[in-house]
Amino acid sequence: MTGEHILVVEDENETALDIKLGLERAGFRVSVEKRGELALDTMRDPTIALMVLDVNLPPGINGREVLRRSRERGDHRPVILITQSADPLEELMAIETEGADNYIKKPFSPTLLAAYVKRILQARLDWRKETESARMLCSADRTLKVNTDSRRIELNGQPLELTPKATDLLIYMMQNAGKYATHSQLFHKVWGYTDDTSPEAAVMTRIRELRRVFNDKASKPIYIKTERSIGYSFVQDVSPC
Repeated sequence: MTGEHILVVEDENETALDIKLGLERAGFRVSVEKRGELALDTMRDPTIALMVLDVNLPPGINGREVLRRSRERGDHRPVILITQSADPLEELMAIETEGADNYIKKPFSPTLLAAYVKRILQARLDWRKETESARMLCSADRTLKVNTDSRRIELNGQPLELTPKATDLLIYMMQNAGKYATHSQLFHKVWGYTDDTSPEAAVMTRIRELRRVFNDKASKPIYIKTERSIGYSFVQDVSPC
């Protein structure tokens, strides 16, 4: 995992240098851009594993717009947003609505940021290892099929569109069918967090999305069951198909 290529997008020279040196001390290769337009071009480099992105960039494309455009063109590599805001709702929105993988407030320790980067990349690596064994998963009744490689989902033979994080959650739950997981456990495994930053709201938002597209009722679940004080489980048996 060390030696991975990280893109830092930060217009303040001193902050950018502190971040760069901190990540390099942790063993990462680092590129730095100061403008959103250049960041989007640089992210076309397939060797970049993660982007550290300041929200408040110079006039032009700000950090949130960079993130939005990246996700729109199908780039799901991890992004850590940097901001000066202390609003917890903004933090939740960045993770849930905008697709950020983490959110860190200025001022912060470059060592802490490096730890976040390591944690997220390790979670991605663990995720890839878990999904290597089975590329196509099917529910027991064969109504739901998920290709864990292409992330294509079919429900009753029809393609299904989900947000990236809902797809991650579904794949994890199908790979662990029959096992219950709490909000915190799902937040750790799927989002890559080890703390409890808004786990319940984040997980419940994606559970509701899955139930809505599956037309799955909590009182009479076909796919996802909730057990009070225990957690969530994919109720059907799942096998490669």
